[in-house]
Amino acid sequence: DVRFVRVCVLYADKTSSPSDIFKFLHQKGVGSRTALFWIAWAWVAEKADDYRFAEKVYLKGLSKKAKPTKMLEQRHKQFQRRM
Repeated sequence: DVRFVRVCVLYADKTSSPSDIFKFLHQKGVGSRTALFWIAWAWVAEKADDYRFAEKVYLKGLSKKAKPTKMLEQRHKQFQRRM
């Protein structure tokens, strides 16, 4: 449910190591079908200057056909323009 994913993203944003939260959620399969999960995780990687990992996160989300797909595609293109 995207509402739960939104709460998890907000929680991760308030922690000292948000990437650990996303890794845990990914291991448990939470949010893998929502674009918000992948966009937020990629943003965390980008903020940490881990651009390669951010690209991998976007591609993984796209391969999982996370919804809404169009939003994920747009954010991925925006990321690529920034790089």
